[in-house]
Amino acid sequence: MQALIDKAGHYLGETHAITLSAGLYYSNHLRPSAKLTPNVQILVVADPAQASTDSTLPALTDALKEGRAVTGLFSNSKMLTGQQATWSNIRKELPGSAIFHFAGHAFANETQAGLMLAQDSSNSETRSLLNRDSLPPTWLQRNQLAVLSACLTEKGTDGSAFDPDSLAMVFMNAGVPHIVASRWSVDSDATATLMASFYKNLLRGSSVAESLRLSAKDVRMRPGTAHPYYWAAFNLFGKA
Repeated sequence: MQALIDKAGHYLGETHAITLSAGLYYSNHLRPSAKLTPNVQILVVADPAQASTDSTLPALTDALKEGRAVTGLFSNSKMLTGQQATWSNIRKELPGSAIFHFAGHAFANETQAGLMLAQDSSNSETRSLLNRDSLPPTWLQRNQLAVLSACLTEKGTDGSAFDPDSLAMVFMNAGVPHIVASRWSVDSDATATLMASFYKNLLRGSSVAESLRLSAKDVRMRPGTAHPYYWAAFNLFGKA
């Protein structure tokens, strides 16, 4: 929608901050928005180590850079990377966090959709995929914002953002008021730039929707990333 062109020849995303809703029921179900400041607790998961079955996936150096940039903007932050980015460690940290930021690999196909984590072989409850089955709503009772900065994070197994196993729906079902998720396989360098700009605008006092619009503008104005592929990859779900 951000890439639609109006009668004046401008992208819709240039002039409008856009939020997608799953309907009135979900809007009423979402918890009230709270102000997000540099002092809120944030959990950042960046470039989890690959499980042995995922050894063909490339390392995400831009995701690690992104995670460090986001972490540095908050005084109460925790970052999990590499072998530390496991399901069991996320279970410890996520329930107390107002913001959850994930920068790594994700996928969605006909059978599964989720965020790929490091394998924790020392824990009998270990899981290497964060999805509807492994992410209980009780972990998200304090969560105000989930930023799923990876490929295809809004899609469920049927290819829709509003499928029950779409991560956007998983977070909305838990009452999270703001979810940023991707439509397609994103460019990691442009995404790192977009996310750094997004949080800076957010911490200056802009709304989540306006922060995403302004960060898309920053990417659009860079040489080589003016095409909507680079700046229009992310949707905002939930509250405006």
